Amino acid sequence: MDFPKILFISSNGDHQSIIDELTPLLDAGLQWFQLRLKNRSKDDILNTAFVCKQLCADYNCLFTLNDNPGIAHQIDADGVHLGKNDMDLGKAQNILHESQHLGATCNTMDDAMNAYKKKANYIGVGPYAFTETKKNLSPTLGTEGYTEIINDPKYRKNIPLVAIGGLDLEAVKKLSSVGVTHFAFSSFLRGENGITNFKALQDYVGK
Repeated sequence: MDFPKILFISSNGDHQSIIDELTPLLDAGLQWFQLRLKNRSKDDILNTAFVCKQLCADYNCLFTLNDNPGIAHQIDADGVHLGKNDMDLGKAQNILHESQHLGATCNTMDDAMNAYKKKANYIGVGPYAFTETKKNLSPTLGTEGYTEIINDPKYRKNIPLVAIGGLDLEAVKKLSSVGVTHFAFSSFLRGENGITNFKALQDYVGK
């Protein structure tokens, strides 16, 4: 499966704030969005996910839901992303439709191998640097950590590696030089400079 090169991950805000941060990026050409809601009720996640899924469909934007294979199945999301402490990838595969993609968070080559074996469609590898978006961070990797994974003979290049965690344009340039092609952002694409940053990313990595 071909994944867009730029992934926008939502804040953990309320329903309307997420719509407000997503819509301008869709207008600017965003092609991949992940809804990441933590410590929320199932109904809250379901309602926000349904609206975001419909909005993304209107723009032909890939919609990934974090953590919740059951809700992803229910609303027919394009896919789901699971963290290291979330549901087992194999169990999630049994819940999802065959056409839905599955992503997995990885911090080490062993994590990546486990994701490959359980047929993840992409791996989100990070964090690159410290980020306040996510609590209980795994060790930061820096450019060197990605280089080690990509150059490891066990690394499988048939599924995308998506760099995540504290990225900005300078980090993207460094990571591109060692072979990373896909990148995830949250706070960098929000706020008053979000659209400007997004357009700069598009100019550098494409869609």
